[in-house]
Parts: sequence; structure tokens; C-alpha cells
Amino acid sequence: MFRPYKPIFIPTVCGAAAWRTNVKIEPLLDYIYCDTMKSRWYTGRAGKFILIVIILTAIGIYLSQQIRIIHIDNRLLLIQFSKARPELPVTFTPMKLSMSQPEVVNPLRGLYEWRGHEIVPVPEVLPQSAYDTYQRYTWRQLEPAPGAYDFSSIEADADQAAAEGRKHAFRVRALVARNGVSVPDYLVEQMPLGWWHAFEGDDEDEPDTYVPDWNDPDFIEAADRLIKALGARYNGDPRIAWIDIGIYGNWGEWHMDTFPYPGPTDADDMTGSNRRRLIDMHMAAFPDSRLIAMSSDADSLLYALQQSPDIGWRRDSLGHVHFESIRLRDPEAWPMIRDRWQIAPVITEFIAPDRQSDPATFQRAIDQIRHYHVSLVSNGNTSAWRELSESGRSAFIIAGKTAGYRLVLNQITVPFMLMVNQPWNLSASWSNVGVSPVYEEWEIVYQLRTRATYSVVWEDRSTLDLQTLTPTIAADGTDIPVRSQDTFQLPATLPPGDYTLTMVVRDATGYRQPLALAIEGRSEDGFYHLGTVKVY
Repeated sequence: MFRPYKPIFIPTVCGAAAWRTNVKIEPLLDYIYCDTMKSRWYTGRAGKFILIVIILTAIGIYLSQQIRIIHIDNRLLLIQFSKARPELPVTFTPMKLSMSQPEVVNPLRGLYEWRGHEIVPVPEVLPQSAYDTYQRYTWRQLEPAPGAYDFSSIEADADQAAAEGRKHAFRVRALVARNGVSVPDYLVEQMPLGWWHAFEGDDEDEPDTYVPDWNDPDFIEAADRLIKALGARYNGDPRIAWIDIGIYGNWGEWHMDTFPYPGPTDADDMTGSNRRRLIDMHMAAFPDSRLIAMSSDADSLLYALQQSPDIGWRRDSLGHVHFESIRLRDPEAWPMIRDRWQIAPVITEFIAPDRQSDPATFQRAIDQIRHYHVSLVSNGNTSAWRELSESGRSAFIIAGKTAGYRLVLNQITVPFMLMVNQPWNLSASWSNVGVSPVYEEWEIVYQLRTRATYSVVWEDRSTLDLQTLTPTIAADGTDIPVRSQDTFQLPATLPPGDYTLTMVVRDATGYRQPLALAIEGRSEDGFYHLGTVKVY
């Protein structure tokens, strides 16, 4: 590292003069730094120049080296000897965080708050709550009367998330098993083929699940109006992380498993054309928001993914063998589904608790997260934390740490010295030891801060797009880092001296807190202290 040395006597007759003019000789006598403003022996620019020439001549003869002036103004003279190497790099290597250390909590990765639950407790196990929350609402809840929409429940959840520096996601459902009617009463009256269903083992005389007629024109038109109203309110809303493409199917999951079709009223399951129309409604209403397609219907999922590269997919059976069936339903469509993680997130929640096996469910989930490049895992829809085995708890934690991206800044290399008003290069080595990239726009910003007050006196943005930083771990476990290089230039007004080099990864929209890296040195404000550099 380039370090200032105290002035030393030069073994010539000019030694005393060198001391008086604040001549600083750097390591190996490569550079001489003369602060002419501090001279007390000579006054006037001519006198100082004569003194400097004498000093340089003596030193040059003594060392048998050529010299050249590389910077001069009314207060600073910087001299370089022929053997000096101003391009000599300085490398800073942050300390990496291991997987055994506390979770690196970040947006759109790891465990998310599932319907108000965080089973893995905060702060006993997780250092903080997730940056993303998730909830489901019934259509009936959002439209208590024809055309009278009440989004207060969504609004309250989104406001709370925003107040906590988080984002909110949601799904709207028209059928919830054993939950009575999930659509508005006026729609029930308008759908003659709607029917009540009793599940096996339930009292057939008192069925508790109303099944709408998915193909009724009134149902389709009312769904269109509802989705348009939601889009008018929440499209592009910075508080919203994503919206599930819901409405259809049990729990809004785009399947009607265990429901008989034709139904007792001769109602049919939703047609393929109406399913595609429902997807189109969401796309038209939310052109500026992240949409997530359900994966139970392979044809509909493929249709959604073909409409936009920004649409990700979701599967609500993590940890169960059912999760694997997604690749078997349509082998020809599988490549597009398989590779979607590269540009849009894969979101999951655990299989229903009554179908879980502790610890096997959580251990299987880890393998599925790695294989399918899952970004988000529900911190809920499981047994209570106190009821899980030690092995189950451990696997649950590892599943959360494994999901999504995990970014590591391996090294930063800058020149031996940074010259103002001249271009210089910063080289960085980055790794993503997770299973997915980031899916939001982030800016890598390098800064110089004063040593005394830590105030930012310069900053500039890297050209590296973190959304292109896919996992760097090869099949054999070898990390193959990505190198980036940026060219910067410091303003001529920046005073010479020692500065602290820092780096922060900011949300391009300014909404999210700075991104956390899997390295040590993070400040409370989210920036990383890299080291000290010298500016001339």
C-alpha cells in the first residue's frame, strides 16, 4: 500500500534544504512529493523552483536515475524517477462469510414472510425479518358489493411493509377449500352452474366449499373488472414485490385436484382459452409489475412464460415428491420452465403441513432448491419451530441460506496512486455462490471518504450489471469468479492525501436498503470499508 514517509535527510549538501521544503521521499525513492507552500527557507515561486532543481539534481546524481515531473501547480510538485511504477496495483481482499455464519438477509431471496408468519424465529435464529412479505386475499374480501372494491386489506399490508423497508406480494383467490364462498354474493346469484362441494370424509349434507362456474361469462367479465381495478391501483407500485397470477383453481393454484368434473350441475373445469384469457388480463393490468405464474397447469404456465421474459413461476409443494412432477407433465415445455430462473424468480412454499415429514421434507427441499434454482422459500406453512426436530430445524435454516443469490466481492484492485483529473482503472472479482441471480436493478457504487470525518467526497457507479451475475460455482464445486473493470476519473478539485475506499450496492429506485454481500466489513449504513488509497 502507498504510505507517506516522514521527510528524511538526503545525503547531499541539499539535505537541509530538502527538509525545509517538506520533501517527502516515498518507498525505494520512486517518488518525491514537494509541498512548496510549506517552505520557510525561500519565498516566491522562482526561489522554490531553484531549490527544487538543486534537490532533484543532487538526488538524481546520487541514484544514477532519470527523473521527470509528473504533476506541478502552485502548491504541489510530484517527481517520478525512471524506475518508479505509478501503475503498481494495490489489492484489497475482503473476508468472506461462511455458510455457518448468520444468514445474509436480502430482497427476493431466501426465506420470505409467509402470511404473517416467520417460523424460523427472528432474532433468535435469523438476524432480521425478511425483506419481502406475502399474503392471499379472497375475491369476496376485495369486492363486497358489485363494482365496489375494498383494497384496504392489501393497502394495510403494503403500507406496513413499506414502513419497515420491505415489499409486499399477494395472490387473489376465488376458491378456498373448506372456506365457504370466496366470490361475491352477486356472482353466486349470476352463476346457475356454480355448486357446493363436500370433500371425502366431510358431511355431504353440509358442504363447505363453493365452486364457481369458471366459464360463466359473468364470472369472466367480473374477473376482468377486478383485475383491472387492482392494476389501476398497484401496477408499478414500489411497495409491491410481485403478484401471483391467481383467481382460478383451489387456493388460486390453477388446479382442481379432487374436484369432480363435470360437476353436479354439469359445470366444466375452466377451458384452456379462458385460462389464457385470465393470464392476458393480468398482463394487461400489470405491465410494470413482476408477475408470477402458478405451475400446476403446464400448458397455462408455458403460455404465460412465452408472453414475457419477466414472468417467473411458483410451486407450492416444496419438500415433497409432487414438486418434481412439474418436469414430467410436458417434456417439450420443460426447457423453457427449467431455464426461466436465469431471468425471473422461482418462488416456492412448503407442501401442506399434514403432508410433511420432519426432517425429510426440509432435507429434500435443499436438493430441490439447488436443482430448480429456487429464489424464495416460505418461512411458514410448516409446523411450529418448537415442534421441529433438531435435524429439521438445521435443514430449514440451510434451505433458506441456499435459496437465491449469495454475492461475494473477492478482490478490488486499484493503482498504486490515484491521480486527479486522469483516468484510472478499478478491477473487481465477483462471485455468486448462490443458485440464482438478482432480479432487481442494483447499482455498485465506489466511494472515496475522508479519513477524519468519513464524509463522501467522490463516488461513481460501476458498469457491472449484477442481474447478469449468474451462479459462478461449476459442477465440480469450483468457483469461477467474474472480473469487471471500470475506468474512473477524480476531479481536479479533490485535495491530495489519504482517503478511505468504500463500496455500496444501492437499489436503483432508491426504495430498498443497500444490498448485503457475503463478506465482512458492512457498516450500519450498508457500505463496505475496503482500504486506504492515496490521491495526488
